[in-house]
Amino acid sequence: MAAGIITFERAHVIRAPIERVLALYRSQDVLAKLTPPALRVHVVRGDTLGPDSVLEFTLSPPFCSSTLSLIRWRAVHSGFATRRDEYGNTLIHEFRDTMEVGPLASWTHVHSFHSRTLSHGAGGKATRVVDTIHLSHREGPMGLATRLVFSHSSLHMLFAYRALMSAWLLER
Repeated sequence: MAAGIITFERAHVIRAPIERVLALYRSQDVLAKLTPPALRVHVVRGDTLGPDSVLEFTLSPPFCSSTLSLIRWRAVHSGFATRRDEYGNTLIHEFRDTMEVGPLASWTHVHSFHSRTLSHGAGGKATRVVDTIHLSHREGPMGLATRLVFSHSSLHMLFAYRALMSAWLLER
């Protein structure tokens, strides 16, 4: 039995056109690029991002081999939707990943990308990235552990790192 659903949301703006941002998020190594070094990621299976694509990975503490993984995760991608303007330019793109195997009772991560035009003389294009997570914890000892690992402050730090890395990779 799972505890109640918890929602976490984080948004940031990257000074890069939506097409470049989407290219980063579609890349095979995006998870490794956007995960803090304190969490060692080992991708077991990484399909090309698309409907029903699968991402399986393990997370380990630094200095441990991937055979000593603490967390095993399998997510399936779905809900792909794109809204375009009259010229075919992408305005909004969205997809979700849903955990099928992992430490939590449930996890759905909605990724939304919104094209923006920079104002105040900056010129150019930007992308607003919104990450919305709906999660629930298991009961018992595993639920206690995931409440620490997937706390609001832990998720805030993880997504702050992702925002910084996305900006560093795309704005230089």
